[in-house]
Amino acid sequence: MKASNEGAAILSYMALAWNLPVIIPRGNDENIRNLSYFPNIVALHPLDKVEVSRFLMTICKKYGWKRVSLLVDSDLTVMSTTATVVQLFCGKYEMTCLQHNWSCFRCPSTNLDVALTEAKNNARVYLLLMSIGDVRSLLLRATTLGMTQPEYLYIVPDIEGFEHTGLDVWRRNDSNDDMAREAFRRVMLVLIKTPSHDSFQQMLHRLNELMFGNKTSSYVTATYNDEEIEGSDTTETSAQQYILNGYYNCFLVYLTAVNDTLTHGGDIRDGQTFIKKIFNRTYLVGDEGEFKITAEGNRVVDMAVADMVDEVLGQFQVGPMETMFSGHSKENKLDYECIM
Repeated sequence: MKASNEGAAILSYMALAWNLPVIIPRGNDENIRNLSYFPNIVALHPLDKVEVSRFLMTICKKYGWKRVSLLVDSDLTVMSTTATVVQLFCGKYEMTCLQHNWSCFRCPSTNLDVALTEAKNNARVYLLLMSIGDVRSLLLRATTLGMTQPEYLYIVPDIEGFEHTGLDVWRRNDSNDDMAREAFRRVMLVLIKTPSHDSFQQMLHRLNELMFGNKTSSYVTATYNDEEIEGSDTTETSAQQYILNGYYNCFLVYLTAVNDTLTHGGDIRDGQTFIKKIFNRTYLVGDEGEFKITAEGNRVVDMAVADMVDEVLGQFQVGPMETMFSGHSKENKLDYECIM
């Protein structure tokens, strides 16, 4: 079923009346995860805002951060909707979270300075919901305001699937690279596993051929937001593969549950019983490895944190939050314990 969060909720209420199962590739807010309301639904969004938000709160809890500032790009729907979920979790974890919204595309540097100053007055830990390019611009402005000193920390969740190769995400080969590299020392990257470019490229190419009737190199434009943008004027395919991953996994879990249900003499029309066949199991996805759905119906999202460990080259290292930095000197890592 193709649906945004709002569409998924409406159709799921309707399906509940007939006890029909609902499997969606994109809906990913906390409301449709409530089994008390929707015992017949499972959502398989590769980028799970609920799990990302929970992971961010786990980081804050680990280091005792009770006050954070949330800086959000209002131009991007995916950032605004993620911010809504983050705020819900801040309330659950009894954290103070002051949100600042502004247009990264239209915002002059003076307005950005105002937002940063307001954020500075609230906290020293900042959650940045914006593209990695805008993170760089923000950190350059923060440097001029003295906000990249050791007492500041910027947490950047990988919402848009930025390229991880080399993890020198600060580099643009321009005159600001040195300043940007220095500023990114104050950054914690929260990385989310997304499908690799090669895994779905052949399938995407075949679908493109069926849609347009030829082997054109242009693809339907898509974003990491909750909705697709119609058109066929792009050759960049990472977002398309990200979306295709969700649809592919829907078919995978559905057919697995069908086989399991029929093997044991069950009725695939019994929605709530059928959906439970999907829960609490691990699914293999070809070269992509595997993913797991918990007993509560949540897809387990693979995430890790990364810190700049090579300050000369400006490279980040990925590792579990509990074990990373163990092979590096204290001078070459963020001292998270001292940030309040």
